[in-house]
Amino acid sequence: MLVALILGGFVVVFNRLELVDLGLSSPNFPYNKYTQEELKKIYPENIGEGVLTVRTPEQTHRMFVDKLKEGDLDGAAECCFVKKAWSDVKVGLKNVAEGNSLNEMIGDLDVELKKDLLLDTKASYYYTSDDNGGIMEFVKDRNGVWLIESL
Repeated sequence: MLVALILGGFVVVFNRLELVDLGLSSPNFPYNKYTQEELKKIYPENIGEGVLTVRTPEQTHRMFVDKLKEGDLDGAAECCFVKKAWSDVKVGLKNVAEGNSLNEMIGDLDVELKKDLLLDTKASYYYTSDDNGGIMEFVKDRNGVWLIESL
């Protein structure tokens, strides 16, 4: 009887540890399952999920490069980046321009993006130029516009 009780306890704990690995249960003993409300707080719904795309990552990239070519650094940040990054992007672009490196940056970015990962609300693309390359990460907002999250 004792052996059956111990084995049963191991089975219960093992099953709960699987839920912990999946993020559906508390990582602390007794590994209680999260309620729906707790899961919503831990894993908030993506804002752009299920929203029809009105501007693709490629279109956002093109718009960004075009704004840079026009010299509209503030416009380049505001049209194409997530709002929380605007101030940092503006400062960064102004530093690039003041360092006389804006044309070099435009040359590096004025290339075709190659899709790395495209999900419903997140995407990453890579680019390569003659002497540089990198990754651009995008997120889709609630209006269906893909915006640059990082460059």
